Amino acid sequence: MKLYYHNLSEKWENGLPVGNGRLAAMLWGANSDILSLNHEWIWTGDYKQRENQKSAHFLLPVRQYLKNKDFFRANALAALAFGGNGGISPLPRRMDSYQPAGDLRIAYEKSPLETFHTLDMTNGIAESCKKFSDYTVNSSVYCDCVRNVLCYHWHSTKPASCTLQFVREAAERVAVKTVYTRNGFSFAADLGEGVSFVVRAFMQTNGNACTAENALSICDATHFSLVLDIGTQHAGIETELAKTACYTCDDETSFSAHCAKFSEAMHRTVIALCPPNDDAAPIYCNEHIVALRESGKTDPYLLSQVARFAQYLMVSGSICADLPLHLQGKWNREIAPKWNSDYHFNINLQMNYWFSDSFCFSEYTKQMLEYVRTLLPAARKAAMDLYGCRGILYPLNSDIWANCTAESYNYAVWIAAAGWLCQHFIRYYVYTGDKAYLSEAILPFIKETIQFYEDYFTFASDGTIQIAPSQSPENKFEGGGYFPISVCTNSAMDVQVAYDTFRFAVFAAEELGTDVENCAHWHEILKHFPPFPIGKDGRLLEWDMEDKHEIEKGHRHVSHLFGVYPANLFTPETRVEQFNAARKSLDYRLAHSGGHTGWSCAWASCLFARFLDGEAVNKNLHRLVTALSSDTLLDLHPNFYPQKTNNQHADTPALFTASVTNPPMIFQIDGNLGAAAALVEALVQVRDNVIFLLPACDKSWTHGHVKNLCLPFGNRISFAWDINGVISLSITLGFHGNATFAPLPNRKMQTCITGKNGQTFILIGE
Repeated sequence: MKLYYHNLSEKWENGLPVGNGRLAAMLWGANSDILSLNHEWIWTGDYKQRENQKSAHFLLPVRQYLKNKDFFRANALAALAFGGNGGISPLPRRMDSYQPAGDLRIAYEKSPLETFHTLDMTNGIAESCKKFSDYTVNSSVYCDCVRNVLCYHWHSTKPASCTLQFVREAAERVAVKTVYTRNGFSFAADLGEGVSFVVRAFMQTNGNACTAENALSICDATHFSLVLDIGTQHAGIETELAKTACYTCDDETSFSAHCAKFSEAMHRTVIALCPPNDDAAPIYCNEHIVALRESGKTDPYLLSQVARFAQYLMVSGSICADLPLHLQGKWNREIAPKWNSDYHFNINLQMNYWFSDSFCFSEYTKQMLEYVRTLLPAARKAAMDLYGCRGILYPLNSDIWANCTAESYNYAVWIAAAGWLCQHFIRYYVYTGDKAYLSEAILPFIKETIQFYEDYFTFASDGTIQIAPSQSPENKFEGGGYFPISVCTNSAMDVQVAYDTFRFAVFAAEELGTDVENCAHWHEILKHFPPFPIGKDGRLLEWDMEDKHEIEKGHRHVSHLFGVYPANLFTPETRVEQFNAARKSLDYRLAHSGGHTGWSCAWASCLFARFLDGEAVNKNLHRLVTALSSDTLLDLHPNFYPQKTNNQHADTPALFTASVTNPPMIFQIDGNLGAAAALVEALVQVRDNVIFLLPACDKSWTHGHVKNLCLPFGNRISFAWDINGVISLSITLGFHGNATFAPLPNRKMQTCITGKNGQTFILIGE
């Protein structure tokens, strides 16, 4: 599948991303070709030795304030003791940032009359076509996933000239050196306490190449090619770069090998809604989005492109990677990126991987899990230093240095990250059946999470578990002062996450046939969790009591709905009252302008799919594409956080409820990947081990097909549908050797299948 664009405006966020996980680039530019380059290991390192303060002795006073309902003092003391620097504090946040390598600019003698761009998602190639008055230039770039280098090719219909220049925004304490030769260039940067790196490129051309002080000029050429690589201090600069000098630019065998490997990943799973006529002229995506925005119409096929693009971003950011996708995947151009372009554990990292196992990308899920495990030593220390508890405590956010420190004053008073990550550990097993990893990594991680909970829990006089301090990311209620987050006892999300963690422990132990005594103990703990309360207005409560009233009614987070999605505590069959109350909560939040960021709109879409509302799924996904994405489908987050005004003192925190008109927009990858998860949930759900097809299929999705979608226990299904219902269906059984289908939309009987692992059954069609 290809995406086509016509006359894109000159913005980085309107670029075309390419990558192989280790290397990444954004191709953009109207009057020139600009390649903004990244390497997954280029980060600052100013704070890599940071430590938490020892503040466990503040836990009892905070709990006493909460018991007395003195929420202002509870917030203030908890923020000081457990919240760290940054946030609304005047202290600098001790986080390191993901860094760009720099921009490679290919400038022309004059501006083109017209530009075309194409993203070949099947093979991972971005292409640019620039039409001048008397000639045309075609260029392409891809990050080779076999040779692990970046390749750029440039062709002109008549001899032409251009200039190559590598630039990086100046930064304090960063030393750089650029050397140009007739055969390429080298750029070296020393980030001080961070990672030093070198960008090295080799060029071949049939034109005349000559060097100037700060550029490489190519004259009278019809083609030139670059092979580029980046070496970092992490792996050894020269070790990484050693292979590059051996490669030629125009190696058809290597190109074919790259395409074969990349396309294999892209073809594992396919979701298609209403495919177009193959003979139709290309649809220019940016112009199509504008037309939909102005008309208010929807296009099911556009959602197919959204799913495919999410798949493409996952492959491009992971196929040769060591590290998982962060807030911007692997693509960032800013020296000081918003939120450090880091790893956020209070939804963003998790949302990145909501769909990965379904799309047969469990090896990419494992990249994330292995990164999470590198934090274990620091997480054990954080649990003891901050709260005096055994087990593990994961932070709100972190970077590549594997620290677990609180780095967002007030926001970081949150203990549920490890519990939420347990969901992804157990999900990995449920989709792969990897019992060795279940035994060696998954169950031990869950046990350490439970160990923290058992030390952190207190109990009310009736034996009910008390989780305090607790918060509902990232919302606040009245009475907590000017803090952006309110702490309390037993926020809905904390209770739901902890409850799920104990369930996962029981499941994992039973799968392995171990921990019989522990299972009995965990079952007993589950009996002491508080209920999931519903307010008088029928909404699921976000905090423990109905006397807590939210200030920001349209808040972007819907943390209290965790039990609907990504968890399955509340379903149409289980805890139906809470399920219905959660729907009322979501409707209320969106009626007050909630879902106003890309990722929160994607989360709302996932929730509506679980609520079996296909019309709402369709509406929200189109809003994500037409209002909260760039012209090239990159998910955007509005930077609506207000700054201090001129008449505010430095120690006065900015309030977070002020509206901002037309805020600047920032790329965040989670909305792209969360949208794919919503489509999966709309087309297939598994509840209590029963498979439901087309549970939230909008009526406008009149036909389509799903190929090789992975389900729990390793089952894989393929099916197609039209306006009358499912017209073909097959399933390949996984490691449990059985599957049960709910009655299909155009069938009356439930279908149960039993067989061997890997056995395929055709249930409908030939």
